Amino acid sequence: MGTPTESSRRVAIRFLATDSFADPRVALGAFELLAPAERETLARLRAADARRDYLATHALTRTTLTEFAGGDARRLEFHVSSLGRPSVAAPRELRDLRFSASHADGMAICAVGEQVHVGADVETLRNVGSDALALAELITSRRERQTVVEASIAARSARLLTIWTLKEALCKATGLGLRFPVRNVTVVDDLGRPLATPLFDVAPSGDAPRWQLACRYVTRSHLAAVAVRGAAQDRIDFQFEEARVEAVSHGR
Repeated sequence: MGTPTESSRRVAIRFLATDSFADPRVALGAFELLAPAERETLARLRAADARRDYLATHALTRTTLTEFAGGDARRLEFHVSSLGRPSVAAPRELRDLRFSASHADGMAICAVGEQVHVGADVETLRNVGSDALALAELITSRRERQTVVEASIAARSARLLTIWTLKEALCKATGLGLRFPVRNVTVVDDLGRPLATPLFDVAPSGDAPRWQLACRYVTRSHLAAVAVRGAAQDRIDFQFEEARVEAVSHGR
């Protein structure tokens, strides 16, 4: 039996600042892309920044999916699992797409791939808080915790932000959410640099699915991370790109 050949799979990651969606004209264009259930959820949000971020993220998700595979952003229908994982329900020809979206502190992100499991997250230094070591106790492996402790006080928050954001992306890609054992996986090396492939406490077998990671600062304080699980022979082409507000707000 021959050795499987490596195949390349594209994962499109689109991000944008959500402040433009405070403009009524931009907001109206994005609102028209949403399904009735999304509009109802939006109406229940009281804080202006929460409405802005929700609207931008859901419009970005729809337009990223249709940019990737074609179609009409308004016609997309979604299903959400019992664990909160969304998937494309219709149209039928797009059901092989996998996607993940996130927003934080005025920044939205969406990652889309085909026949791979995708998790995306964006976090900001402000959300790390003032006590990086306390957060490290909750989310880091023993090896990662050492890298945080050994870092200078000025560098700890940024190092922990990398760990946190990558692990949130893994939580989403597995579909387990908060059930994912974050302290049993390592996502940075001994110098705090992000790994291309996570290290699990229990090593997967040789024919197990292959995990691949990528992260990037999309502003000076916002870090976006993506985790992808594909076949062992898959090579993932991560394509980060800032989305155009006019494309997101009008679906073209």
